[in-house]
Amino acid sequence: MRQHVGRREAVSVILFVLTFLTLYFVLSTGWRTGEGSLSLTIVTEVPGTPIMVEVELPPAFNALTSVPTLDATEAIHVEVSRENVVIHGSSSQGLVAVELTEITLSEPLYNVMKQMRFDIKSAVNVSIYAQLIATSETRIGKITSYSSVYAARFDSMGVAIPLFDNYTNEKLRVGDCLVWLSLSISLLVLAVALRLMRASWIRRFPVVTCILVSSILGLYSYVGTGLDLLVAQHFSAFGGSLTVLILGPLLHSSFSHLFNNLFLGLLPAGLAFETGLRWKSQRVAAELYMASFFPIHFLIAGISYPIHGIPPIGASYSVISMSTVLFSLLILFRNRLLSDAMERKIPARLVWLCAFGAYPLLRGVYDWIGYMVEYQSNWVVFWEGTIHLLVFAFTLFIIYSAKDSLTTQGPILGI
Repeated sequence: MRQHVGRREAVSVILFVLTFLTLYFVLSTGWRTGEGSLSLTIVTEVPGTPIMVEVELPPAFNALTSVPTLDATEAIHVEVSRENVVIHGSSSQGLVAVELTEITLSEPLYNVMKQMRFDIKSAVNVSIYAQLIATSETRIGKITSYSSVYAARFDSMGVAIPLFDNYTNEKLRVGDCLVWLSLSISLLVLAVALRLMRASWIRRFPVVTCILVSSILGLYSYVGTGLDLLVAQHFSAFGGSLTVLILGPLLHSSFSHLFNNLFLGLLPAGLAFETGLRWKSQRVAAELYMASFFPIHFLIAGISYPIHGIPPIGASYSVISMSTVLFSLLILFRNRLLSDAMERKIPARLVWLCAFGAYPLLRGVYDWIGYMVEYQSNWVVFWEGTIHLLVFAFTLFIIYSAKDSLTTQGPILGI
């Protein structure tokens, strides 16, 4: 019997390896250099005033091969050189839309490792939304391998005020993200195989975490960043605030944003949540996991979106909420967890569980307080740190209010 179970688990592992190699070959190899494009929307505060905007492109983009299309009056002129695009003139409509397609790329940009130069110069009394894109040809079609979003308002002195957190937010390292996506999907296939074969350790498998990670990486790789979607509403009917509102916890504004939330937040907290605890049932674990992940983000979105006009992007609030719930459960059921660890002689697992569960929360609190102290004059950063701490306090209050109910239901059996 034991030999039969071991054989089934070996088959599952072989299936996982084959799935990963297949996905890696299909998604991550055979990329070819595509082309670039630039979409630019200029909104003037006073229609009819002169417009003078200069766009500086990264060295990898050669704009001389493109032909600009213009949605404005004939008084607007577009001059294109290799790395610069200059728009000047005046528009009675107060809105100018310029698009340059078929920009030649001097190098493949399927896995850009660092930020590239993309700047807007010589602008006064205008708001500018710009999106620079590089595509690549893959085995499954064309994919946006690099994108950079620039959104800012320029005052009468030509000083830029960012409309988002930064002037530019870039989509980088798509090749690496597709390798991680292949791995997470393969783990889901392994989970299905283990369940069908009734393997004993399927209860410890981080199914929900794999689903969330696959969704986050898939959206980043094939749809774009949350800012890509927000800026897209200025160019076409696709994208916009509603899409970002719905998918907000699964979208991110840049690669660094995604990396921090994924590897320093969701993964350690999610693994501790699903694999570190012995739950009453997998259904209870999944329900509590989802209840601690999504609602807090939509609550913050419902409050902040009407005020700021920009929906929140990223899994930060969700990770804070989930880490707070996990940390509270460790405190609430501490006696049961400690006695179970001592009885089963696995104190190391309890230490690992506490470390993984508390790390995202402790690191987050340290960062938020640091931001509030260091950037007191920057109200955007200060307010962001304050909101993160409020999410922690609010989630802690909810768990404390429900502690009697949780104790009665006893969702956690041990570790």
